[in-house]
Amino acid sequence: MNEERTETGERSVRIRRRGDGHFVARTEISGIGVNMMVDTGATTVVLRAADAKAAGIDLRKLNYSVAVQTAN
Repeated sequence: MNEERTETGERSVRIRRRGDGHFVARTEISGIGVNMMVDTGATTVVLRAADAKAAGIDLRKLNYSVAVQTAN
């Protein structure tokens, strides 16, 4: 992953496609490192339960009301 800056101060990140065709970025959530698949057409952010728990999210308080599916 490469960060680039423009003359106007804007920043962008370039993520290389993996061999399997997916784009994955190393992110940080509440100080915890998490690998996340990047989907430019996604309307929600989805975490695995283990990642949410590691980030300090109380899984018992979550409301699983958003249907999630992928294009493939």
